[in-house]
Amino acid sequence: MAHGGKRPGSGRKVGAVNKITAQAKREALKSGITPLQYMLGVMRNSRADTKRRDDMAKAAAPFCHTRAIEHTGANRGPITTLDLTKASDEQISALEAIFGPLAESGSDDEGDQG
Repeated sequence: MAHGGKRPGSGRKVGAVNKITAQAKREALKSGITPLQYMLGVMRNSRADTKRRDDMAKAAAPFCHTRAIEHTGANRGPITTLDLTKASDEQISALEAIFGPLAESGSDDEGDQG
């Protein structure tokens, strides 16, 4: 009999909410106001202290906005770009042979730019 390790069907199912979290959400909804609604209410209250409003905005931001992602190249360096304006017809044909099938799946609003 095998012990330990991953077994098919074991563990929490993807997307499952734990019972404590589900209960907390139900209680918050019963009370009529969620923590996020409270934070946004304080943030929008022009009579509230400015520092308190700022703190509520900082606390609510992760629930309303995603973080920006920094795009980088290899080894977290700059993204490499190539200037193909001076490429020969032979070089362009070779690139189209390699990348043509990939480019066909997208849309090209400008058409062939020669």
